[in-house]
Amino acid sequence: MTKLVRDVGQETMNRLVAYTWPGNIRELENVIERGMILAQGHLLSIEEGSLGGTEGGSLKAVREPMTTWKSYEASYLEGVIKQTDGVIHGPKGAAAVLGINPSTLRSRLKRLGIDPKKTSGSSDTLKTAS
Repeated sequence: MTKLVRDVGQETMNRLVAYTWPGNIRELENVIERGMILAQGHLLSIEEGSLGGTEGGSLKAVREPMTTWKSYEASYLEGVIKQTDGVIHGPKGAAAVLGINPSTLRSRLKRLGIDPKKTSGSSDTLKTAS
């Protein structure tokens, strides 16, 4: 493009990083190309309204960092264990709430390193709902 753009402005970089990029790499290429065409000087600057999919020219809120399935599963199971006060087996136990076999739940807890006694805040041995 015969432009001498050598750097990207910090605000522009923040916008590029915060944007969700629903069009993936092609959208990024188009935004950079448009920015290069409009650039005047040595600094690439992309205005807030230049990013597609923005409402009223403002960026959508930055998404929370994505977590792994393992950490999501662990967090979810810990929540269920707390709700059932450490009860694993029985009609009101965590396995019943989750719709899985109690031995499957115990296996998952072991794999994820979750101790139901500590998670529930109870010092008793694992309970069975009656």
